[in-house]
Amino acid sequence: MATNFTFHNEQYTIKLNHWVVMTVLPEKFDLRLLKLMADDEQTQIILGRLALDDELIIDLMWYYMEETTSFTKEETLKKLEPRDITEFREAFWKEIAHFSGPLKQEALLQGWKETKRFLKKATLDFSHLDSQVEESNSES
Repeated sequence: MATNFTFHNEQYTIKLNHWVVMTVLPEKFDLRLLKLMADDEQTQIILGRLALDDELIIDLMWYYMEETTSFTKEETLKKLEPRDITEFREAFWKEIAHFSGPLKQEALLQGWKETKRFLKKATLDFSHLDSQVEESNSES
């Protein structure tokens, strides 16, 4: 299966296979997707990196775009919007789940939802802390 994403009205395809997963992703991006669900610590690291590391996501996005895009890397980076990063991140995770097969697929999709939920809660907690600090500073 393959998963598509769009960048500035151009469609691109994310296709994972064992060659990419066992050689390209570990060597180019230090990503070991076959460790998902097999190693709890690695699973947390991978989830964290894919959820938070925008530079990794942009590099992965470019990997899937570079051979077919009409844009240069510089043009891509100048046009890149946060929604583009988010769209690619979601499409990449969807492809990971599909590649991982039916036994892991539902658990991986659920784990991704939980990771995003945790991050939203952490962001809300952090913004609450920010407002407390601002209140404290204005009282001084």
